[in-house]
Amino acid sequence: MRKELGQRGEEAVATYLVDRGFSVVGRNVQVGRYEIDIIAEHRDLRIFCEVRTVSSDRFGSPLATIDEKKLRNIRNAVSAYLRKHGSGRKRTRVDAAGVVVRGNDFEIDYREGILQ
Repeated sequence: MRKELGQRGEEAVATYLVDRGFSVVGRNVQVGRYEIDIIAEHRDLRIFCEVRTVSSDRFGSPLATIDEKKLRNIRNAVSAYLRKHGSGRKRTRVDAAGVVVRGNDFEIDYREGILQ
């Protein structure tokens, strides 16, 4: 059930990005022991997006679950990906999306540039 919820959230964020002109070029990309939820590109920009999905915001925003350890893992995953695949002369940015699923509706809180 939890995995299905996460997949629904990732699908909603992928659609959100496509609607804004991005092409999704990777989903659940394994890089060593890390995973990148979504990789998307638009013109000269490649984004790496961490997606957090919950069924209720009763305990706060799903983005609040991204702690220092998770940020370190995201940074390591992106670095490993870029070492393996290169940047392709694209600018890179790390984003995060918090998704609250309510039945068939999705509330997306999208944050650009969570790592500086």
